[in-house]
This record gives sequence, C-alpha cells and structure tokens, in this order.
Amino acid sequence: MKYIVLTVLALCTACSTPQMDQAKAPPASNTQTPTSPPYIERIERFSAGDVEYAGLYNNFEYKATLLNSFIRNAVIAKQHDYFQWNDAQTNEARAKSDQEMSSQTRVFLAFFTPNNKNDNLTDDKSIWRIY
Repeated sequence: MKYIVLTVLALCTACSTPQMDQAKAPPASNTQTPTSPPYIERIERFSAGDVEYAGLYNNFEYKATLLNSFIRNAVIAKQHDYFQWNDAQTNEARAKSDQEMSSQTRVFLAFFTPNNKNDNLTDDKSIWRIY
C-alpha cells in the first residue's frame, strides 16, 4: 500500500511542474519588464554584493550601491514622480544633491545576518570596520 502511495505522489509531483515553452520564457536580463524598470536596472548597475550560505540558510548577505550622479538623478526622478514635485522642488533637490556630491562620496549599504550579536555596525566593539 505504501508503495502505491509513494508512486502516486511521485507521479503527481513530476506532472505538476509545467513545461516552459519559448513563448513564455522569461526575458533576457538586458530587456525591460514591468518588474524590472529602468530605475532598478540603474541601481543594479552600480551595486555589488554577496551572499554566504551555511548549508541551506544564508549566513550573511550584503549589497552596496555607490551613490554617484547617475544614481542620485534616478532617485530624484523617482521622488519627483512619487511625491508629485513641481519643477522648482525637483531643481532644489538636484542642486542639493550636486552640492553634497562635490564634497563627499556616499555608499548605501544593506546587510543581513541572522546572528543578533553581529548586527552591530555602530558598536565600538563590533567586528565590522567602516572606512
């Protein structure tokens, strides 16, 4: 009896995965899709990161994005659309961004670790060093 159940489960599992034909295949990474707008592509272009696994679970994950003029202009354009800024507000934000870029470099860093003891970027005794 248990062999029949196992055989039926194996057949159902094998049959439940649909075949993907060429018409429904996901687009190549260099084409635009609704879930990957130009804004996200711009962010990905200037981002780097890595994931470390311990078995099936991720042990550590990070992603850093250089906030250069290309990224800042994309962010300002996104804010213009989202907050419905007028041209004066957009120009003010762009001027402020240009002034900040003339004196400093910024990087946006996002990271995840499942160990709470390692989630301490601001602690003086942290294992992380930020330069």
